[in-house]
Amino acid sequence: MASLGGGVVKFSKNYRILTNITVPDNVHLQGEMVSAGQIQDGGIGGNYDALGSVLRVASTATITLGSSASISQCILVRDGLDLPFASLAAAQAGVPLFAGTAITIGGDDAKVDTVLILGFAKAIVSTNRGRMRFYNVQGDCTNGIEVSGALDVVYMDQCHFWPFTTANYSWTASDTTQLILTRSGIAYHLLDTVDWPKITNCFSYGYFRGFRLEDTSGATVTGCSADGPVNAGVPVHTGPIGVLIEGLSVDNRLTNVYCAGKSQAFFANATSGDIEFTSCYAVACTSGLLVNNAQRVYWSGGLIRNCSYSFDIQAVAQVRIVSGKVRDVLVKPFNFTVPTSGVILKEFDWPAPAAGASLADGAANWALPSVASADPLHLPGHLGDVFIVTGTTSFGTLTGGYPGRKVTLLFAGALTVANGGSMRLNGGVSFATAAGRSLTLVWDGSIWREVGRAT
Repeated sequence: MASLGGGVVKFSKNYRILTNITVPDNVHLQGEMVSAGQIQDGGIGGNYDALGSVLRVASTATITLGSSASISQCILVRDGLDLPFASLAAAQAGVPLFAGTAITIGGDDAKVDTVLILGFAKAIVSTNRGRMRFYNVQGDCTNGIEVSGALDVVYMDQCHFWPFTTANYSWTASDTTQLILTRSGIAYHLLDTVDWPKITNCFSYGYFRGFRLEDTSGATVTGCSADGPVNAGVPVHTGPIGVLIEGLSVDNRLTNVYCAGKSQAFFANATSGDIEFTSCYAVACTSGLLVNNAQRVYWSGGLIRNCSYSFDIQAVAQVRIVSGKVRDVLVKPFNFTVPTSGVILKEFDWPAPAAGASLADGAANWALPSVASADPLHLPGHLGDVFIVTGTTSFGTLTGGYPGRKVTLLFAGALTVANGGSMRLNGGVSFATAAGRSLTLVWDGSIWREVGRAT
């Protein structure tokens, strides 16, 4: 088919692949599975490798897709994997033996569509390729999809990594720790410079890392979920993370992403750039959002429910929380482990705190930003609108205003705020400050006007 310039090769039976094979450029390998899902006890007995349109791939082999090549509508099972597992003991012995890589992306524009992949160390691996498309890929492997070095857009849609080989069997209940439903790897892993990936409507259950974004730029993650075992409303295991963003990751956006049963639902650990969370949900986790070593984090709307800490701040980072909702807080909404003045909270929605309840553990670490007095005095636009002014240098000019900006200055010592020019103070008189005094001003586009003071 490759010699003809491309085309479709269809198959319907069960084949063993014991050495590496390549689907050449522009060739499409297509089975006849409409949709491969879970087989439970009482059905065909979970015997996936006895179905049609099955490729049993040796752990020492892989299927490589060339440029614009694809594989679709089939099941890939690691050859030698004895399914269904007959007992909990068989499953406990079999899952650690997941090995090999089922599919390797060997060219740009390759596609994997409607494929179930079982029993491998990695379901799909792509290195230094672009514009891949992964649609309706389901799997139960130690790791799911791994993409590295993709300098063009990567698409993932409606993919589902879940314990197909061990869930919902009669013996599963024997594992009271639910470890047999977990996998030690990463369901969706993007690393080593991946530009503008688009991940939509993808799901994982029980993975140590649901989504791990390392050195990603402009990632868009929409409508995705990462779930895990929960007992009595708390995560069963310590350590799993729903979404981990780290490394040199910049301009990453998560919208309508839902995580549950994790130590951290969302872990912002990037060393540069911006991370934006919009309408995201965290339920039954130890931390809803943990910020550690991230420069700028924005949380808007969404809900964090039944978590020990809703927002766990463990770094000197700029964190904006607007219209954040928390419910059923197990410990406190906030935890601050280091001093920081970069956390801004607006329109916070916590309807039922206990009488006298504190908003934060480590509350003493949560401080207002400060600026050293100078003339002119510059007010940064990214640290909110209330500042402690330190020092004793008098001033009569403020910079950093925009029409409608209202700021409050809390003075740590004695200085003079001069009336005149672009500063209009009450009665046209300069304001002599002292420790504990404050001044509130609004910028109309050309003049700062006093609207209040405390003496």
